[in-house]
Formats: sequence, structure tokens, C-alpha cells
Amino acid sequence: MPVDEYVLNLLSPKEKIEDSYKSRGLFSSTIYYATNKRIIRYYSGIFSKSFRDLDYRSLVSIEFEEKLNLTFLISGALSLGWGLIHLLLYYLASQPLGFISWFIPKGSIESFSYLFIIGIFLIIISVIFKQYYFQFCAPSLKLEQWRLYDNQNQNAKDFISTIRRKCFFKDKNNN
Repeated sequence: MPVDEYVLNLLSPKEKIEDSYKSRGLFSSTIYYATNKRIIRYYSGIFSKSFRDLDYRSLVSIEFEEKLNLTFLISGALSLGWGLIHLLLYYLASQPLGFISWFIPKGSIESFSYLFIIGIFLIIISVIFKQYYFQFCAPSLKLEQWRLYDNQNQNAKDFISTIRRKCFFKDKNNN
């Protein structure tokens, strides 16, 4: 993979890139480089670029994380809750309570049922489509910036192996 000129200019004279991994977003890309001295994270988006590095001596661990997709989970829970509240109010309005019907939002029972069903569907999606990533851990590190997603990719696994070898198993060529 060709190395960006910006990154090449930041390398020290004795530093060389040994492995790399590219993670792509919709309008951006993040390239991780494993050099003989450190890990480099280079982000390039439409409107910005950023560079961060992490010395191997600072790296405490590389963890594998598996989490529910919170976007779908929260959206599903809100939709499910809102649908349940409206279904309950709709039921109460059909009972001889009189005044409760003033507080019931206007709308058909079908629309609230759909909201309830959509909520269940979103929660199921959050369980099925979990987020998997490798997390680099070091003191005073912003964790979100050092996550390597797409861990099912063989290139990502090879990249993590390179870093583990350089950091934790100290191969003979490590300076």
C-alpha cells in the first residue's frame, strides 16, 4: 500500500514502516501503520486530516471487544416504549374512565402497533449486528480513536499480529 507523503515526512531517519491496515468509512479512511518504533494512525476525511502515534512502550494491551450496536438498541427501545405507552393509553381510553381520553394522542391503533413492532425489530438487529473491534489500550489514551474495526478481515488480523509481535513478544529486529 502506498504511504501518504504526509506520513513519510513524519518518520524518523531510522524508522521504517513494517505493516499497514486501511479502514474505510463512507467519506473517510483511517490508515494504521506499524513501524519499527511505533503505531501511527492517519485519518483522512473530506474536510480534515489528523495524525496520531502510539509508542510501543506505552501500549498496555490490545483487546478484542464485542458490543451491541447502541444506535439500533436505543432507537428500538425508544420506539418500543413509545409504542407501548400509546397502546396502553389506547386501551385505557376504551375503558369507562372518562377523563383519560383527554390525554390520549390522536392516531390509529395500527400506527402505534407498527411503532411497537419496529422497536422490536430494531432491538433484534442490535443483537444480530454487533460491533466487533480491536481496542488499543494505553494510559491517557482516547479509546474511540484507537479502535480497529473490521476485525474479520485477514489483513486486520495480520496487522494486529505484527503489533503484538513488536510490542509484547519483542522480535530480534525490534529497536
